[in-house]
Amino acid sequence: MRKPSEVREWISAQVLLWDGSEITRGAKGALIHALERAVGGAHNRHLVFEYLFGKESSKELTGGEWFAIRNWVGAVDVMGKWIPRSQFRIEAVSCLYVQKYGETYHFD
Repeated sequence: MRKPSEVREWISAQVLLWDGSEITRGAKGALIHALERAVGGAHNRHLVFEYLFGKESSKELTGGEWFAIRNWVGAVDVMGKWIPRSQFRIEAVSCLYVQKYGETYHFD
């Protein structure tokens, strides 16, 4: 599991790799859904976007930023259902916590 600062650094590198790329509207919807499920709703998703990109709205994200999120979620098809990678939720909640409270939550 990566720390929030490591997630943000990794996301930034992914954005550069995918700069200029475009993602479908359906993929955006699926990624929004995955992030909202991980962090408990739209308001918290906006806080995670603000932490990662300095932008609250998904409408402001570039194609490279969307691809970075896609790679972070890392969903795989398991018998017709898309399942995010195992560490995604923990990392997303950690990023949310830092954005909300300004400090890192330490998992035991």
